[in-house]
Amino acid sequence: MNKSLEEMTLLNYWINSGEITFLSENGLEVSDFIDFRNMADFIVDYTIDHRELPNYGVLDHQFKEEFVRLDLADAMSSDAAGYGLKEVRARIEFRRLITGVSQDFSKNKETSFELLEKMKLGTEETLDKFRPLADEAIYDYIDESGSRYVETTRKMALSEERGGITGLRTGFGTLDNAIGGIQDEEFLLMSARVNMGKSLVAAHIGYYAWQSLKEYSTDKSVLFVSTEMPSRDVAYRLDTLALHVSNKSIRRGSMLEPQDLATYRTKLKEQRVANSGNERFKIVSSVDIGLKTRPSDVARLIKKYNAGLVIIDQLYDIQPEDERPNMSTRERINSVTKSLFDIGLREHIPFIVIAQTKREFAYATKKAKNVFNHTPGLEDIQESDYPGQKATTFVSINKVDATRFVFNLGKARNDERDVKVYVEADIDSGHWKEREYDEMGFSGGDSG
Repeated sequence: MNKSLEEMTLLNYWINSGEITFLSENGLEVSDFIDFRNMADFIVDYTIDHRELPNYGVLDHQFKEEFVRLDLADAMSSDAAGYGLKEVRARIEFRRLITGVSQDFSKNKETSFELLEKMKLGTEETLDKFRPLADEAIYDYIDESGSRYVETTRKMALSEERGGITGLRTGFGTLDNAIGGIQDEEFLLMSARVNMGKSLVAAHIGYYAWQSLKEYSTDKSVLFVSTEMPSRDVAYRLDTLALHVSNKSIRRGSMLEPQDLATYRTKLKEQRVANSGNERFKIVSSVDIGLKTRPSDVARLIKKYNAGLVIIDQLYDIQPEDERPNMSTRERINSVTKSLFDIGLREHIPFIVIAQTKREFAYATKKAKNVFNHTPGLEDIQESDYPGQKATTFVSINKVDATRFVFNLGKARNDERDVKVYVEADIDSGHWKEREYDEMGFSGGDSG
């Protein structure tokens, strides 16, 4: 449909419906018609004078060839009328957006950059509100039975080839066996108290997922979005995981022996040669650029770098697309979570999202007799339970001390839960090793 035909469809539907109050009932005014404003004015005036809608004969006489009479079936099609209404309403929203921005510009209320940002946000909101459902989004249960069989066969082959792991590996065998690796469209939520090593664990999982992407020759990248650390510090952590060089030394430049620096340089060169493929590890940090990252930025970077996994460190520092004055923390978290979750579904890629626990949980932990057995649940996520609702997988982290970690799988797609992963780590050298409970040296049931 072109613009004029959409308005003409509405006029035909209005005349055939016999509903004098059609415009007001649908939240429209005569001024909302652009191409056929004069005709809409005439219909309103006619109904006031005659207490009924004009018929086709009256309109044909008044407007001659300008009025196009549609076939009755087309004229009374609810689908056509619904689409016409949607188009007219979208134009109303667009005119309001342009008018508001123009007024702010003329009054010098905001900078040009801020006005462009406002226009972009307004346009995206209008698109989300009025975008029609694409035909290709419809899934026919019967017609698609063959594709389901093919997908199941593909996953079985992958499972056999990869030792039962069909998704991206996390580097923690117990966790991989429980969830089958990080699956497409996974929304894996990781939570812990402050300073429990969330970012460390996220970098570790990201690194091993990257190795999976390379092993599977996917041509896809890992996208690590940091809101708290500069990109270079994240990269230093990856150096430690990949090359097992002292993180403190390379970050601070405090290498004591010249040969250590030479070894670091050699390993970096070797790594560069070994990773010449399309699978890359991309890092973006809001600390570097001084601007908060938004979900739309993440969506753009996914397409630009063909991301196969996105890691968000952390959720609460991502800026909502619909941010407004006096927006509560709960509203911000809900908005960002929904946006990221929708992006994952739309792009068919997994997300790992880091979130902190509530202050109340932190206070309760301090009072607990067994601190390291006080594992956060989904209900303990800071400020909002919405991330927990959207999460397909939930992993909580307890850092027992400088070298010992306990992870707890609290939720998974396959209903696997309460699976504990015991890890001993030399963080500075990047050596992480899974242990059995008995090997962790717990006393008095430290880990539970």
